[in-house]
Amino acid sequence: MTILDRIVNRRRMDIETKGFDFGYDIPSQREVPLIPFIATPFIITEIKRRSPSKGAIGAIPDPVSQANTYLTGGSKHISILTEENHFGGSLEDLIRVKKQFPHAAVLRKDFLLEPEDIEISYRAGADAVLLIASILTQEKITELYRLAMAKGLTPLVEVHSKEDVEKGAPFQPVLTGINCRDLKTFTTDLIHPLKIRNHIDWKTTLVFESGIHCEEDARFAFTSGFDAILTGESVVKNPTLIARFLRAARESDRKKQSFFSSLYHRAAGHSERPLVKICGITRTEDANAAVRAGADVLGFVMAPSPRRIEVQRIRDFKDFDCLKTAVVVNLHEDRRLRAE
Repeated sequence: MTILDRIVNRRRMDIETKGFDFGYDIPSQREVPLIPFIATPFIITEIKRRSPSKGAIGAIPDPVSQANTYLTGGSKHISILTEENHFGGSLEDLIRVKKQFPHAAVLRKDFLLEPEDIEISYRAGADAVLLIASILTQEKITELYRLAMAKGLTPLVEVHSKEDVEKGAPFQPVLTGINCRDLKTFTTDLIHPLKIRNHIDWKTTLVFESGIHCEEDARFAFTSGFDAILTGESVVKNPTLIARFLRAARESDRKKQSFFSSLYHRAAGHSERPLVKICGITRTEDANAAVRAGADVLGFVMAPSPRRIEVQRIRDFKDFDCLKTAVVVNLHEDRRLRAE
């Protein structure tokens, strides 16, 4: 049984004993305004106490205070984990945060399974709900998606495989999340969302989920064609990262792919052969020969080496139709390591 299986099975057992409200006092009708959840670009910061892969992340004794930290830092979209057994959340967290900050855009992140989950989420104050394709049948995810839309909620449909994407294709979700964390093993792969993105052929707002720990990760996501990032662990531990993630969102040009994104897509287009890089290029005639032979990447050595090339000369290769990469040395770090 996978971790995901255990989470879902335990949730079904709790629903049988506690009901879909999990024993919390849910308002009989919605008492807070519905806030649009989609913007471009944006970040979603998460209230997350623990996870099966990381264990304890942060105590968060007061989710309202944590939400205030996020909002003060500039994040207008907040994900609240309401799963109790493995993530330490609750519906009470969501109700309290939304009541205190009615104009914040709030996502209920949980392993939702039935129409009653959508109704409870709506009345509790969620503006968006997470629908995980891998735990729902085609019929069920379609039903939940349409019910959420009918109530004015924004469904974030999370996919992790081609099969998940195929479940969403009939109704073409307006907000699609690609999780770089495999919920069956809870391992992460930052390249995985790029692979899955290739299977999505409808217009949608794309969210890069999990694995964002620094500004470089955020830039990678935004310059790989994603409109938003969802981050939990990093901002729980260090809320000052919010400003850096927002800067990455503002400054990243989503029309210009990152090097790794370009590299991946070029490799994906040549599935019958390996990606080829020719390194140590110093002459244009060599570069021409490499490109004609089918090289995907030209490599330049800028570190001390017999094949070293000066930065001014690299400009001579800017019009070659291939990717370029360089080997460099951080001299300051190199001296420090040698001294040690």
